[in-house]
Amino acid sequence: MRDVSRAGRPLGAYAGLITTYNSLFALFLIAMRLSGRRLPASVATQDVLLIGAATQQLSRLVTRDKITTVVRAPFTVVEREADEPGELEEVAVGHGWRRAVGELLTCPYCITAWIASLLACGLATAPRETRLVTGIFASVAVSDFLNHLYRASIGLADRLQADTSAAPVVTPIGHQAGHQDGPEARGAQAPGLRAA
Repeated sequence: MRDVSRAGRPLGAYAGLITTYNSLFALFLIAMRLSGRRLPASVATQDVLLIGAATQQLSRLVTRDKITTVVRAPFTVVEREADEPGELEEVAVGHGWRRAVGELLTCPYCITAWIASLLACGLATAPRETRLVTGIFASVAVSDFLNHLYRASIGLADRLQADTSAAPVVTPIGHQAGHQDGPEARGAQAPGLRAA
């Protein structure tokens, strides 16, 4: 297919990626049928949660992690350090297939279908091994979430301390300098009362 782009988008390469994804998944289903192995009738809720958490973590690992930039390097260029620790902001470069693959490898939302499908295929063919892998990355996802909570709590505590330090000290009116409060002051201020 000839590459036809709109606003710089490689639509032909996008179509190629869609075709590749669907073809690979269809080949997997055909191979399962020819081998005589049956697909699971349903997916347990526990497996859905494991695959979901692992997919989220793997998508960040593939598209953002500093270490995996070696995989993305032929298709992307680094723009800056990301706000999250250990992550990079990258953009796709080039044209056609190179650009389309680069966009896939820099978009954590775009690549989730590929990762989730791979894990689901693993669950159908090697459930024990797949549950081990998904359990590992799901645990990493939980750890990252707790680290985010910890960082947020530290930041909140620092802001509260700074606000408390910057708050003006309010002195009650009755305790202002030069203001008397007590029986003598009330007696001196009451009309008709004179000192003997």
